Amino acid sequence: MSLTIRALVKACKLLSVPYRFIDQNKAVLAIDIKGNTRIVLSTRLGLLTEAEWWILRDKYYTNLLFAHSGLFPQTMSFADPDATKHFAHFAKEKSIGEIVDRIESAFSFPVVVKRNRGTQGYNVFICQTRVEIASALEQIYSKQQIEYDHIALAQEYIEPANEYRLIVFNSQLEFAYQKPHHLEKFGGKKEADLIVDASLLARFETLVQKLTDCYPLSYGGIDVVEDSTGKLFVLEINGSPSYSQFIKKNGDKWVVDMFTKILNYWLGKQ
Repeated sequence: MSLTIRALVKACKLLSVPYRFIDQNKAVLAIDIKGNTRIVLSTRLGLLTEAEWWILRDKYYTNLLFAHSGLFPQTMSFADPDATKHFAHFAKEKSIGEIVDRIESAFSFPVVVKRNRGTQGYNVFICQTRVEIASALEQIYSKQQIEYDHIALAQEYIEPANEYRLIVFNSQLEFAYQKPHHLEKFGGKKEADLIVDASLLARFETLVQKLTDCYPLSYGGIDVVEDSTGKLFVLEINGSPSYSQFIKKNGDKWVVDMFTKILNYWLGKQ
């Protein structure tokens, strides 16, 4: 049982909400809400509609949905010029060389090149030259890898002074923490420290308000980077955040409290 699911079970017990696991690995939880069953699959709580969850998986669509917030770095998308027939109509450029030309004309170096639906920093490249951009695109578009994506993104590089994850439920900030990285190119390992600074939390609340003025966010983890001047940028929004690293560092109180709030919302008590 993951620490995230364990925290949800703890919240169920606190409210005397019946639940059962439907698998031996204890990854799928069936929760009885007034005679109706809600299914939780690992970190997917079902608070988002299917369309919303897929949009949040798609970094470019997320950028478009929340574009009027002005919080995202400049971003462009490029379809694989050698994509399979199903995706071929998305391609506007006829070669990787043409894509490199577009990126070089629109961005200064360094520039970030990454797959559209990537997670955990895989197939994310900080490119300093045309050659590195081409190499990054070739890797993203390689159909020999499980991480293949027919869409690559080019994004303005924000030199990170700090990176955070903001946890949101019903368009309200629940808590925030320093986002840890396991990859050396993104700063190596950092602890998932809970943010308690009142002034910083107030800035996060303002950021969440700007985002949710564009579209209400039922649930998610907003990944935020702070540059050397203190300006905050949103990189992506995770529709099914895991709390394992956070719980290991800070205990489960914050997560259990939020899950209790979610259960009460399902029960109609909020």
